[in-house]
Amino acid sequence: MTEAPIDELLAQWRAARHPSTSALIHHLGGQLPVELPRLPPKKTDAAKALLEGMKHEPAFLLSARLRQLEGFARTTSATLLWPLFEALAKLPADPRIATLATQLLVGEVEVALTSKFTRRLLDCVEQHGDDSHFRSLELGFALNLLDDGLAARAVRLLQRGLAARPAGPELPLAERKRLLATKWDVPAVPLPVDSLFAPIWADPRDVGRRQVLADVLLERGDVRGEFISLQLAGASPKRQRALLKAHGREWLGALAGVVDLKDQPPLFERGFVAVVSVKGVRQAQFLLASDAPEWATVRRVRGGLQRFSRAMVGLEDAGPVKLAALEALARDALPLKLRSVDVAAFPDEAVDVLERLAVPPRWLGLHFGVFDPTRELRDALPRLADLPGLERLRFSAEAAEVMPALLGQMGLEWIPRHVTRVELRDEERLIILEREQRTRDGRAWSLELVDVSDPGPDAGSWKDLLAELGWLTPSSVRLSVRAEVDDEAVRAVEDRARRFKLPVTVVTLEGVPPELAW
Repeated sequence: MTEAPIDELLAQWRAARHPSTSALIHHLGGQLPVELPRLPPKKTDAAKALLEGMKHEPAFLLSARLRQLEGFARTTSATLLWPLFEALAKLPADPRIATLATQLLVGEVEVALTSKFTRRLLDCVEQHGDDSHFRSLELGFALNLLDDGLAARAVRLLQRGLAARPAGPELPLAERKRLLATKWDVPAVPLPVDSLFAPIWADPRDVGRRQVLADVLLERGDVRGEFISLQLAGASPKRQRALLKAHGREWLGALAGVVDLKDQPPLFERGFVAVVSVKGVRQAQFLLASDAPEWATVRRVRGGLQRFSRAMVGLEDAGPVKLAALEALARDALPLKLRSVDVAAFPDEAVDVLERLAVPPRWLGLHFGVFDPTRELRDALPRLADLPGLERLRFSAEAAEVMPALLGQMGLEWIPRHVTRVELRDEERLIILEREQRTRDGRAWSLELVDVSDPGPDAGSWKDLLAELGWLTPSSVRLSVRAEVDDEAVRAVEDRARRFKLPVTVVTLEGVPPELAW
């Protein structure tokens, strides 16, 4: 038997969009003796398997995948289905995708159609359809059941689709008959490029593996190899930017749908994505992308992470997360070696979860919604001190004056001996205590005060603050104030520090002080 020419037929159909070529693609795809692995029993896992298969498998397997998706759609809610079809709408044009979307819209495959799901199906027909699909919609799609805006969208789509004409010649009738009469075999599957990346996903910290991959990709003429080589060598930033502009979204893989590409774009390091900000997406959409292999090289998430997964083997700084995400991390016993995590929760609730993590973070940030967290924090501190490997603590509160009061009431004796840095922040200032490593007893601290208020503090507020903290007798004081703070305030700070016999350095920040990362 001869290998089925699915790719050649798809190229011909994309050039002309003849329904007769579409019929050939459907016939050949349905005839091939393909057996796919069964979908996982869990709905979210099944959705991920379908999406990954349709995005990365050869074109001749798509017919079998779409049959799987049809069966999946009959028993699944629209909440899980619409992200799948949103991703399908972005794939290269293929009439088989439009056929399934049309069957769902006209009711041949019974599903619950929400407005969002309907829009995604219409997107699929627009991207992947030809005249046969638009005529089926004209006959069987109940426009009267839609809201006015969605109905108008559907009418415009039908008008454009029915008015369009094939852009090229049709395959000759004799050739079509020959293709229909031939018995086809399953094409041989070449080793996909994605499999070359498996060593990187398994150990993202091994730079040598990245260099080997770069060499292989360069031999294949793949520009990704050039980009990896340039970043490893720290060469030609201009060329790196050009390659990222052209291919960056593609290289993000499934992450492109859930990370911020505009306001806080991803950062690439050593050829792979390393720092991202997760945008506000629905949980179902994030779950579909959470196991993508591209997560392996991400070392820092600036914010928005909704769930941890086994794919995040290189994650060090998780950024602000909800307590529920940490609870799932503990429940799933994922062996992630996080360096830092920030969580908004009551101290005792946070410690309950942290104690159950397979590997607790070394740097921990807690944000308090209550006005005065002193009592709750005092109860949790002995358990915090028992967390293995804890090196840094950050406590923040929404109200002003909370952190100086916290120090005044509790002193420094509560700080675990192995903790070397403590950050205390409220809406007006950031207080940073660094343990002086050179002292024998480890009790001496350097103190830094950073103005984060708007507008900046006046002389009185700084004097009051130093009066509250003077008993700390730190080894040194560093004051970071904004340029807008007047000279009188700075002089008052310096004078107060001298009265307490504290060596003081005043640093002027230009503009609004940036967010201080770990």
